[in-house]
Amino acid sequence: MRMILLAILLLVLPVAQAQEVATESFVTGDGTFRFDYPADWPVQQRPDGSIAINTDAFSIVITPPALMDALGLTTEDTTKETLISRIAESFDERFSFEASQPVEGHDALRADFAAATLPDITAAFILVLDIDDQLAMVLATSAELTTSELEARVMALAESFEIGEFARPADPTGSLPILSDYATGDMQNEWIPAIAELEALGLIPEGGELIYAQHLLISAMQPGLSIDPNSASASADFVVGGRISLRPQEGTPLAICGLVSRSTGPASEALSDFLIVGPTSDGRIIAMENDASADQRYFVARETPVNFHDPQHILYIAQGGRLTLFINGIALIEDWPLSLPTESDEALYQTLYAGVNLDPGCVMTSVWVYGLPAAE
Repeated sequence: MRMILLAILLLVLPVAQAQEVATESFVTGDGTFRFDYPADWPVQQRPDGSIAINTDAFSIVITPPALMDALGLTTEDTTKETLISRIAESFDERFSFEASQPVEGHDALRADFAAATLPDITAAFILVLDIDDQLAMVLATSAELTTSELEARVMALAESFEIGEFARPADPTGSLPILSDYATGDMQNEWIPAIAELEALGLIPEGGELIYAQHLLISAMQPGLSIDPNSASASADFVVGGRISLRPQEGTPLAICGLVSRSTGPASEALSDFLIVGPTSDGRIIAMENDASADQRYFVARETPVNFHDPQHILYIAQGGRLTLFINGIALIEDWPLSLPTESDEALYQTLYAGVNLDPGCVMTSVWVYGLPAAE
């Protein structure tokens, strides 16, 4: 538990100025938790499932009830008092916690703390609150606000916390057409009618170019991540398509049979950022960004609607900082926001590459990557 809580505390960096009017809604990737927040607050669900809100004035990390349960932080018998006590005890001697106290007007407890590693902090606390008989946790720090000011912001946010079944980010809205020309059977030129249809539907602009094509790829012949150095392109946006079959070997680790684009270098996974989309051996479709410099992954996953034991067609469009994915012509993910590049990574994205990931049991045919023209 100590490592989990230290990670929640220390991975928060202020990046923007806050406003007070809640005009936006955020829903977790699993659709079980939502809240409202001001548009100027940068909100991001981190790879561990917690939600970070970082402004110039304060930093907040929310651990929703479902994640509390998954991390083993709560059971049916856990109370707010016992949870705060366990959390305080899990920190080392650099952190000193005060006794918990109720938050007036709310079903919540707050425990203030100080830390030798955070000398400039003016307010810091862990807050545990009850949402429909389930516990959520908020960790908040500030180098500007008083404790009462920080608590007021947290509780204004917490008043909108809801648990339930909500429409998930990137779920299809029903507005996208069903594609018909994605797999015509012409293995060498299958990309041509696919691109023509996307242009005719207004889903992509005209004027792009083919930058990568492979007719047959088999994991036994070319295993693992492969970024083609000949696919170098100034394009920042891409359409990627191909037929994929994944028959994972029994007892092997999690496998992904993925189409790769937006790679910052023709090197290995450890040395570049990239975007990968494809089926996994545990029955999901995953779209994942690898942030090499931060050693983080940003991803969205859906249960696969088809059986990839037999070849199925994947086509995805990455443009304008959003990703849309079609399986056999039907949208599965719509307008998932891409996290990369960050401001500090802009220089890495001057030239991008494409390729594939061929984990054991993966076969691909008619794979192509089409670079889109820069937005005017």
